[in-house]
Amino acid sequence: MFTAHADISTDEVPADQHPQHRAKYQHWMTSKFGSPEQFAAEYAVALRITPSKVRGSNF
Repeated sequence: MFTAHADISTDEVPADQHPQHRAKYQHWMTSKFGSPEQFAAEYAVALRITPSKVRGSNF
């Protein structure tokens, strides 16, 4: 369990254009969404998650 703050990240490239993300998840994106491009179209907003508390500990 954790508590965190989420911010929309406007400087991230779409998931289908991020080389490491595409290499790791291309098969999954294709099998679940038809293509990496379709996945990126459906999930077009990147979030930056900054944890503030994990299992009762403060950062």
